Amino acid sequence: LIIVLPDMPMELRQDALLHLRNAFQHDVLQQTDSAEAGEKFKYPTLHFGWYNRCAKQGKDVPGDVDPAGHRRKGKTRSSKTAQCQPFTTEELQENAKAYTILSECFKKMFEWLAAAVQLFLPAEYEILAQYAEVLPADAHCPAYPFSNFVINFNVTTTVH
Repeated sequence: LIIVLPDMPMELRQDALLHLRNAFQHDVLQQTDSAEAGEKFKYPTLHFGWYNRCAKQGKDVPGDVDPAGHRRKGKTRSSKTAQCQPFTTEELQENAKAYTILSECFKKMFEWLAAAVQLFLPAEYEILAQYAEVLPADAHCPAYPFSNFVINFNVTTTVH
């Protein structure tokens, strides 16, 4: 899903760089010339959110069978259903403090984005919200209706 919203109010975006610097004590924000760095240059990226690591399709499985006890033909063991639950990304786990800071600092920005998506793409908003509303342990993603958000460091493109 790509939506370009060029009219975000200045008061929502003016302190974004300051918030990023506060969230990350190390010098992750740098002036970077990717052309000079070469083709193999990769800018740092952090994915904050949830993903379903081992999703099962359930095709051809009777509806009255407990997933923990189901065995596929030719297999002697059942699936490890405990491994099939959604997990937070490793980057979120390793940067929990930054995630908390950014969640609070970007709260109004995320709310504005949610309202814009709901206004311009109402059907897509409803579909996205269904996923975000069933995160494990009643977790809430600050970028609702999305179940995650990504921070790309040291990158500027025509879209950005």
